[in-house]
Amino acid sequence: MDLALDTAASVIGLLACILVIGRLRHRTRLNELVLACALAVLALSNLFLCTVPAVAGWEPDDLTVWVAPVAMSFGALLFVLAAFLPDRHVQPSGPLLVVSVSQTRTAS
Repeated sequence: MDLALDTAASVIGLLACILVIGRLRHRTRLNELVLACALAVLALSNLFLCTVPAVAGWEPDDLTVWVAPVAMSFGALLFVLAAFLPDRHVQPSGPLLVVSVSQTRTAS
């Protein structure tokens, strides 16, 4: 039962992250970027630190015991930070700028 809940939480979190990333492609806002990061951290840490070891039958070691709550706390902190960040437009830079320009040119 616990494994099913962990798996469902990971899948639902990843789907929510994909939805927020899709929204970021149309509206690049700082708070939505941090929200996508928070959802990704929460979903991936749950997947790789709880679900995969349980499915594989691995015994929890000291690293997993400490990293899992730290990763979940970091994801929760990002989630709270996303709620209080301003709704400010973010200009993509570096590789993100190249990808967004190439997508704009192909769409035209």
